[in-house]
This record gives sequence, C-alpha cells and structure tokens, in this order.
Amino acid sequence: MKNYSDTQEKLKELEYYSIIQDELRQIEEIGLNILRTKTEFECFRTNIYF
Repeated sequence: MKNYSDTQEKLKELEYYSIIQDELRQIEEIGLNILRTKTEFECFRTNIYF
C-alpha cells in the first residue's frame, strides 16, 4: 500500500484514475453506438422497424 504523505502524488494518481474512467466511458459509448448501429442495420435489412 502506498504512503500518501505527499499530497501532490495523491492528487496526480487521482487525476490518472479520472482520466482512465473518462476513457473507459468513451469506449463504452463507442461500443454501444456500434451495437445500436448493427441492430438498426439488421432491422433495416430484415424490414423490421421499431
């Protein structure tokens, strides 16, 4: 376990975690958009509409 006696080090690590969380959210959104597009294409291809 890290010793967080240095506040700057802790803030830097929290900033990295925040950046990683944002990137994971973006990846999740891209994946959902791909899935949505694939589903819409399949519905269009088979003439099924929502």
